Order: sequence, then structure tokens, then C-alpha cells
Amino acid sequence: MSHVSYVSSASVKYRRCKSVVVLVLCILSAAAAFLAFYSKNAAGQRMLVISGEDKSKPILEIPVSPGSEFTVKYTHSQTGGPMEMHFAVDPGYKIVLTEIRAKVLRPEIEELTGYARTVVRHDGWTIYRDIGQKMDPLFLRVRVSPGEHSLVINGKEIPLLSIAGAGDRLQFRVK
Repeated sequence: MSHVSYVSSASVKYRRCKSVVVLVLCILSAAAAFLAFYSKNAAGQRMLVISGEDKSKPILEIPVSPGSEFTVKYTHSQTGGPMEMHFAVDPGYKIVLTEIRAKVLRPEIEELTGYARTVVRHDGWTIYRDIGQKMDPLFLRVRVSPGEHSLVINGKEIPLLSIAGAGDRLQFRVK
């Protein structure tokens, strides 16, 4: 005599229901993990956003936090000497001019750095430190001559002409 096993329709429905419940729980768990990760990063991570004058769309976004530093390097249009403007992100996520380095002095540089508490001369550079002037947003016009602007952040130097055109006005802001 052969043994035939019958599976009731209630048993099949139970197994299907159990599979669907397990699948839904897996999807919900994955979604919860994604949302937890995203909300942690969205709440804790700010970006240095560089946009064009129309501000319609960011050109470049770089993660920053309080204390992050970046430098804008260029050649001064009148003196032909190298210039560096050093910035930091303050605890309120504002851009602050912290230091200016110049190879050639000009009266307007002295005027601009009236906020400096410390002036140091080193290897032909005049370094204005402890400026602490908020520049948020920071605006910068990109130029080609006599020396191209570049942004130095996180150990990388980015020529601004690689992200914008000559004459474009860029806005730097932390968001």
C-alpha cells in the first residue's frame, strides 16, 4: 500500500503567509537601517557647497565639519606675487577668514587684514594670522591671468577653472 500525504489548503496558505511576513520584515529592516544611516549622516554631515552666481545647482560639494580648513591660492593681479587666503569652518558652520599669506605687500592687503592680531614674516612671506573675519557666504571671481585660482582642501588642489569658467563668480557656503 502506498502512502499518500495530503496537504491541506490551510497549510499552504499558512506557509505562503509566513513567507510573505518574513519578506516584509526583511524589507522593513533594510529600510530602517538605511533611514538610520541616512538620518545620522544628514544630521551630522555638512558640505562646503560651491555654486555659480545663479545658485541654481551646486558645482562642487565637499564634506566639512567645524575646524575644517581650506585655502584659496592665486597670483595677485597687481603685484604678480603669490597670495593665499586661509579659511576655516567655525562651530556655527560659518566660513571664517583665518590667515592671509602674501609675498608682496600692497596697501589694500594691509587694509583688508586690519583684523589680524599677528603678523609674521617668514621666507619672504608676510603672514597675517588670527584674522577671524566671517565671510559667509564667500564670493570669488575666477580668473585666468596672471595666475589661476585654486582651492586646496583635504590635501587636494583643485584649479577653479576645472569647475567654472573664467570670469565666473562663485559662492562658497556651508550647508
